[in-house]
Amino acid sequence: MSNFKKGDRVYHFQHGWGTVKKVDGIMSVIFTHGTVTFIEGRLLSFTEYTLKGFSQERPIELPEVGELCLFRDSDSFDWVLREFIRYAPGFEFPYITQKLEFFKQIKRIKILD
Repeated sequence: MSNFKKGDRVYHFQHGWGTVKKVDGIMSVIFTHGTVTFIEGRLLSFTEYTLKGFSQERPIELPEVGELCLFRDSDSFDWVLREFIRYAPGFEFPYITQKLEFFKQIKRIKILD
């Protein structure tokens, strides 16, 4: 099963960057030169290819610095509202708040006007 969704920006070594148009076993991707189809997203990546390979793992979408988010240490803890300050991927608790608290989980919230 493909890890890609409609609208994702993806990379292919021959075609460069494109946008997923349709996902139905056979994916359609729009590149600058036209549309190309792929079986289950094979050879597509969320990152450009390097000597270390490529990744089909969806990248983390981090909030803006100062954005209000919900944080907690694990599923057994309650969510707390804090301002996001930094992401430190090497730590067990990588999400850091304005109050210099470290958390394991983050959930972005939408504030309606």
